[in-house]
Amino acid sequence: MKQVLYHSIFASNPYGHGGEKRSCQLQEWHMKSGVEMVSLQLKPNRHLSITALWHTFWLLLRVYGCRGWKSLYGFMRHVKNISLIYDQLIAFFQIKEVETFYWESTRDQWYILPYLANRYNKQVVAFPHNLEALVGGQTSALFTWSAEERFAREMAILRACTHVYAISNEEPVASIVSARINTLSVRSGVLQYSMFILKSSPLWYFLYAATNAF
Repeated sequence: MKQVLYHSIFASNPYGHGGEKRSCQLQEWHMKSGVEMVSLQLKPNRHLSITALWHTFWLLLRVYGCRGWKSLYGFMRHVKNISLIYDQLIAFFQIKEVETFYWESTRDQWYILPYLANRYNKQVVAFPHNLEALVGGQTSALFTWSAEERFAREMAILRACTHVYAISNEEPVASIVSARINTLSVRSGVLQYSMFILKSSPLWYFLYAATNAF
């Protein structure tokens, strides 16, 4: 059975909320297709490692930069939290037998995952549930980025992935990342491939301008 690395912020629960149901359907579909999803299970270490702190500090600066953090305290707290799982992250992406990472947790606190996957020569396949920057009322827990900057950063990280699949025909991910998409409809449990272009929508012009600004 083929294996892929996988991370989601949702539990796999067919009776849970929308995110849990979609994660469950995604996993079930791949199991039926003969693909085993090796999930990233994180358990923070009890003790801090100076080496892990050092590597995590530079990892976060490479991925996010030094601007836009809500506070120095918030930055250092995130350094501490990630350093407690840093060794587990590295060990996960160092698995040589697996070449592909399925990234479902496409929120800003997990932008480090595709970066690490690329470092260890994994193909990154993103399955965003939403365009997080366009979710009404949702803000970042870590950053003071404006809506425009959040959107630009989200587009940049998705464009760095090998493939990006929307989880339903209604999601506008395709037209943002490229003018063409293979749309994976997980909500209906059916695999559909289709063209998805939003040129008829006023939103298209904003999205097109934003994605061509990189």
